[in-house]
Amino acid sequence: PTSDADLGDLVSRALRLEESSADDPEDQPYKSRYEARKLLNEAISIVDAEGLSSAVQTKAEGDSSSPDPEFESHSRQLRLLWLKVRLASNYLETDEASEGYRMLTALLEADNEGLQLNDGGTDQSGEVVVADSSSANRYLREAAVKVQLYNWLGCACCHLNRHADAIEFLQQAEAAFLRAKRLLAADESARAWDLSDLFPSAVKPANEKEEAASAPADSCSLESLHTKTLFYLAQAFGKADRPADSARYCQMTLNRQLALSDYAASEWAVNCAALSQYYLGVRDFARAHRCLCAASAVLAEAEAANPEAFAAHDPDSELQHNRASISRCWVKYAIALLEYSRDLAQHQLEDCRSEADYEDLFPSVEAGHHADKVAYVPAVNFEQARAIFLFAQRHLTSAKDFFRLDEHCTDHAELVRDHSRAFLHLLQFELDSDRRARMHKRRADMLRELLSQLSQQYYLLLCRQIRFELGETLVDLLDIKLSALESQAAAGQTPSPAAVAKANAIGRDAVTQFDLFVDSFRLPPPESRLPDRLEALDTRPVLLALFHSARVSARLPEPSRDRRLANLRRAEANYRQVSEYCERVPEAASVMSPELDLIRDMLALMPVKVQTVMDKFA
Repeated sequence: PTSDADLGDLVSRALRLEESSADDPEDQPYKSRYEARKLLNEAISIVDAEGLSSAVQTKAEGDSSSPDPEFESHSRQLRLLWLKVRLASNYLETDEASEGYRMLTALLEADNEGLQLNDGGTDQSGEVVVADSSSANRYLREAAVKVQLYNWLGCACCHLNRHADAIEFLQQAEAAFLRAKRLLAADESARAWDLSDLFPSAVKPANEKEEAASAPADSCSLESLHTKTLFYLAQAFGKADRPADSARYCQMTLNRQLALSDYAASEWAVNCAALSQYYLGVRDFARAHRCLCAASAVLAEAEAANPEAFAAHDPDSELQHNRASISRCWVKYAIALLEYSRDLAQHQLEDCRSEADYEDLFPSVEAGHHADKVAYVPAVNFEQARAIFLFAQRHLTSAKDFFRLDEHCTDHAELVRDHSRAFLHLLQFELDSDRRARMHKRRADMLRELLSQLSQQYYLLLCRQIRFELGETLVDLLDIKLSALESQAAAGQTPSPAAVAKANAIGRDAVTQFDLFVDSFRLPPPESRLPDRLEALDTRPVLLALFHSARVSARLPEPSRDRRLANLRRAEANYRQVSEYCERVPEAASVMSPELDLIRDMLALMPVKVQTVMDKFA
């Protein structure tokens, strides 16, 4: 006969193999899990065939010299169910979701010799209907295995893209946990079973001299399983396109990890910072601010515990990567707050939120010194906006120190573009046109430098995005220069040749950037033309680039008639290309509807503009 120790050894070895699966070779990614599967099948055969003559002794039941046959049978069934759930989860972890789901649903539908997997009845208040203490103890013995079963059913449904079903199973896991907690609250002497009750030798070294750390992690603790339930619900709601519910469960998960001290500080901080991005999306800056303050405070714990890990730049350091990622989230926060402040100022609105909206999402995290560094209320003047901008700039510097161009090209490029956006939103509060022009010049310089460092062959999409943004920046700068020239003319002053030449140079640069952007979509030589039909996602950007190029060309204050006429012909050709494409492709007309009427008006006015130039230089 097989002893409990032998069975516990099989379970322990299987859990160790699953824990070490991350170290499997790339050409055999599931080697350890397949070996664990064999051990789990062997353990199932033992429990199923032999019935295990020895009773399971627990802290709750004490040492009984004559085991209760019903208790012994119930214990054996719980062992068997746990092993089968674990086996099914093994299939999920090896990308065999359909088979894993089939095994789990079979367990749910089977009789299981009296195991009440449907949790029995509840009264009108939602409390579990328990006839006596014996029934309560039986429920508590089953609770952890039930939660684990429902958790894996939820995971299986997510694998199969059945997110509504996943949420339903995971909510059943949540309900089972809450019912167990109510029973525990009603009887202080009661306790829920965990892995040590099912397989004592699997979590207790057979040799007392063996270190406790060598035992596998307890994967059947009711509390830790509930934390996983909340985490899985956050993921399932996210995939089901219910972001508010996803954020709520994410916050609950993070708070439980804090309460149970079951977290790695650096990883927790990154997850908390990621939660802030949801609140930014709904412009709830108070909650986003609280998330980032908590993330920074907990990250400080990780830095204090391991200062040498942050001493020198290490591109492979997870801690340094996480610190830089949190800085990026702070940058996104500051830019979003500046943008919101700009929108309020442009529409002359007031922010209706108050201090009462600053809900303390993580009351156990002391983050006051982080909260003082940046506001969570919109800026109403340049000085307040500048403070937010400088805060963003500090975090940009910190993030760029890790996300370097030669090691993290895409991340570095995104940070440079964020820096440009921060300037863009700050200058909305600047009234002096010269300072506004200098800010646009800074934006153009940093985007141009970034573009010069990237290979269009390997980073085509990124180069297109940066080039279009550079073109728009130059147009903004040109608007300021032309406005200054027009103001001088209106005041009866003759603009200096240098100022006119500067405006023309900026305009020609903008046209060049938009033309290069459009050229990147052309067919290869010898055709070298745009496709007859652009991809749906490319249609508006390409046509908009042609529109901007035409608009700039037509506005340039060239000093000679020939150049102005050439620019007008160029503008007319671009306008006509956009108009004809929209006539040929109806879908394009809908995406270009804001500009299409203006384009048609400009085409109609083009002969008048040409004649005006002819008369002026006659």
